[in-house]
Amino acid sequence: MSFGTKIRPYAVLSLSLAGARADSAQGVITLVGVSKATWKINTLTVITLGGGTLSVKLNSSSGDSITLSDGFKIEGILIDELYWTNSAQVGKTAEIFAAWAD
Repeated sequence: MSFGTKIRPYAVLSLSLAGARADSAQGVITLVGVSKATWKINTLTVITLGGGTLSVKLNSSSGDSITLSDGFKIEGILIDELYWTNSAQVGKTAEIFAAWAD
């Protein structure tokens, strides 16, 4: 008997916080070396904010802003765009794990 494991595609987004953003759309995400302009995720986890601060809006720039923190996780909602906001924080980089919806 053999068992197969379905592995969901994912990406780790590295966001330099050096430049200020105000509801800046994520746009293209690179998955296994392939750029995807159209994507959907259902898991978003902050690996680290690198000592910086960052907020995000889901699916619409007019939505509610969510202030992120290390380890913050969003699951169970279909997300097709991310809008980032941060002040200029030289030397700081956020790393965000995003898993694609099945």
